[in-house]
Amino acid sequence: MNIIINENLLNKLKYWLSDIIDNVSQLYLVGGTVRDLIINRSQNDIDLICFNAKKTAQIIAHKSGAALVYLDNKINDCFRIVNRKNPLDYIDITEIKNNSITCDLQNRDFTINAMALKINKDYTFELVDNFSGVNDIKNKLIKNVSNESFKSDPLRILRAIRFQSQLGYKIELNTEKNLIENLNLLKNVSAERILYELKIILSNNNSYFYIKKMDQLKILEIIFPEIIDMKQCSQNWFHDKNVWNHCLETYKFLEEILNNINGYFPLVKTQITEYLKKENKIQILKLAAIFHDIGKPKTFNMIEDTGRITFHNHPIVGKRIIENLAIRLRLSNSDFDYLCILVSEHLHTLELSQKKVRKSTLMKWIRKYKDRIISLLILGIADKKATSGPMSCKDEKEKFIKWATNILTEYFNTIKEKINQKDLITGNDLIKMNLKPGPEFGIILNKIREARDDKIISSREEALLMVKNLVPL
Repeated sequence: MNIIINENLLNKLKYWLSDIIDNVSQLYLVGGTVRDLIINRSQNDIDLICFNAKKTAQIIAHKSGAALVYLDNKINDCFRIVNRKNPLDYIDITEIKNNSITCDLQNRDFTINAMALKINKDYTFELVDNFSGVNDIKNKLIKNVSNESFKSDPLRILRAIRFQSQLGYKIELNTEKNLIENLNLLKNVSAERILYELKIILSNNNSYFYIKKMDQLKILEIIFPEIIDMKQCSQNWFHDKNVWNHCLETYKFLEEILNNINGYFPLVKTQITEYLKKENKIQILKLAAIFHDIGKPKTFNMIEDTGRITFHNHPIVGKRIIENLAIRLRLSNSDFDYLCILVSEHLHTLELSQKKVRKSTLMKWIRKYKDRIISLLILGIADKKATSGPMSCKDEKEKFIKWATNILTEYFNTIKEKINQKDLITGNDLIKMNLKPGPEFGIILNKIREARDDKIISSREEALLMVKNLVPL
């Protein structure tokens, strides 16, 4: 098969390999880079294998003035050579396994990733495809190189779904059967590696299909055993699905909203899109959709006389559960906080939309969470759309969506600037009024802000007068 090496990749190879190409007898480009070249997909990484990988990497790093980093991939020695001027410019070099290119490729995950290009001294290339990877690419199949693949590295169970989501391929029937047989081994994989694969799957614009696939294959239950209780928990008459299926439905609607920001929020689409582009925002928001009602099984209560089901304080209980889940998943501090807020506050948005809620109460909530209200309101819309029991009301759904849209529009047009403006008075003003610093200062200043939000006061003079009325001086 004729493999066309694009000019950018060829130039990168020449840059890194010019000092060693004549002295390395077997040097191969391997893995996803070869696959992506065949399907004409952009290549981000350069993975090379050779004999004496450590010595080869040291020579390249020395000659090019690059940094040399040892990577512990738990399988074989791997070395990363990084351009000091551009950390995103690097190559990885790994020792050929078992002294044979065939044995090396045989130990890889899927046939589409078990191909190599031998790099000749004149920068011509020879394809090595001992496991019919090209044929499986043509047939759009994800197929194990061997039946031992998942046992060798159970993370490949998740990687199968990841490649399916990235490439749109199908998992070959025997491979899927083998995957199911080895599911329990996924329990032994580190949280960091699971999270890495999960984030890639969640970043897909149409990840609902793959989340459903993971659910059908019981992969999600292995990673998140909390799901089992959610599947066994029925709901009240506002729902026609159990807790788990409602959360999946919420996920589906969430993704629909995220894929149509312009349709839902036409007046502030740019601001919302920019916020959601920030690192992990969409992935964690999708996790929150899956687990927003995780507290319901623990708070389930049925009133005997009426058969009415309640879930009192389920967001608070859900927060405690999601904290443990987030710790287990090794989320960063910022992602941890973000996920916990989304779960603990998901019901609050519905409460805030009621007519009886004071403007100052809403403003206090917005001041607390600022831009995070974007995610909270989007999650709230998805949750509301996924509530379809006999007691749910179409008009109420439309009313909430309109309210949430108006709040976000108002937030970017006026509220955000307002909450960032200077307070009418500060703690120093209270000290000058002979008040002693303490917890009361925060209470007083909050009351001033609330009065300002409710348009009871609007000037510094009115704020000072209000303090005099609040506190005997």
